[in-house]
Amino acid sequence: MFGTIIYRVTMVVSAISLCAGPAVAGEVAESIPIKPNSVVQSFLHSLASTNIQDRQKLFSTGTQEELRQKLAEVQKMAGGDKEMVLQLLYFSAHASGMEEAMLPGFILEQLAISKTDFAAAVLPLLDSEDESTRHLAAEHLPFADANTKGGVDFSRYETILREKKQNPPPGLIRYMYGRNPQAAVIAVARVYSPDVPETEVAVKAKSGVKESVNYFAGRSDWWAHLYVAAMMEKEPYLRTPELVKKLEQDTDPLVREKVSKLKDKLQPK
Repeated sequence: MFGTIIYRVTMVVSAISLCAGPAVAGEVAESIPIKPNSVVQSFLHSLASTNIQDRQKLFSTGTQEELRQKLAEVQKMAGGDKEMVLQLLYFSAHASGMEEAMLPGFILEQLAISKTDFAAAVLPLLDSEDESTRHLAAEHLPFADANTKGGVDFSRYETILREKKQNPPPGLIRYMYGRNPQAAVIAVARVYSPDVPETEVAVKAKSGVKESVNYFAGRSDWWAHLYVAAMMEKEPYLRTPELVKKLEQDTDPLVREKVSKLKDKLQPK
């Protein structure tokens, strides 16, 4: 009987087919500005194939150790950890089915690519001029910030914001507030308003929605207003003309960007 790894990959592909949600990969793939490595992409396509014979051609014994060796070779051909991450993103974006779209997660697990290297590869894509690229990055970046308790850990991003405090990457801030507004406002406040008691911000961010929105709307800080805008985006009932008018007074580009998008979604009083 052929080695256990073929069986394992088959089970992974089958589980993905049965359990995963609708794939979005491939819908806007043509504009993704990542240069594909033909050898790496060919290997991934064969590994993701629903035809077991295609996968058997990749291995001689089909053992776990052979898989690791093969992946190490492919990773080297890609150019290292960061380049391999980009190749996996490209593959997912151009996937023709759920099996292909979800295989990169299995590969990341096998290669044990660190969250630091994953984030370093993906974060620059958040500031791409191409909307589909930004969406692809935001869709995959949770791999780098999810914690074991089901929450988020933005400490890595805090470090980046401190280093680039005068000119922070807007894509990162957009991502943080879109991913988890509560965690984002706490993290960003630590960087930009260290004089504000962290416990106060944390308590207000984790309080009831209306209470937290009223508190942060009443502050003059851009990071507080961005939290309000993010919550209004998530909770339509908060989109009142009065609240939008208050946020319009903020001159921060990110806040104004959010407000302009919210204006068209205003609910009647």
